[in-house]
Amino acid sequence: MQDIPPSNHALLTRPSRSGCNRGPRGLGRWVVSCAVRTTAMFNEITKRKEFAPDSPLVRRFGVRGLRRFYATWFAVMYVFLAALAGRGIWAFTHSNVADTQPHVICLAAALTVAASALLTKMLFGYLREIDQLEMKMRRVG
Repeated sequence: MQDIPPSNHALLTRPSRSGCNRGPRGLGRWVVSCAVRTTAMFNEITKRKEFAPDSPLVRRFGVRGLRRFYATWFAVMYVFLAALAGRGIWAFTHSNVADTQPHVICLAAALTVAASALLTKMLFGYLREIDQLEMKMRRVG
């Protein structure tokens, strides 16, 4: 902390109510640190081990069947998410909350977009792992 001027030293070392150091720029640094933590959490949730060629799913369905299974599974999850979001929007517009708190619909839309982004990331991760498994099986056999 030698190179930090004394005027900014107190800002960098004083913890905020949330436990994060807000820094000299205030809210901006806090938002960035929370975004980094959220990204790390999503990466941890969506991280999977590779499929093994001798796993029960691969032995039973094969690589093509595994690809079909996950494509169907994620399609069902997207339909479920769309139905849930549509029902929520319909319920919100037919309630008294829409007149008093219109920001709730923006929050619901943001959560829906975040959930669909997480689903898409997971789908691409599974498809990438299945492609890697297919390449391994082609090299071996």
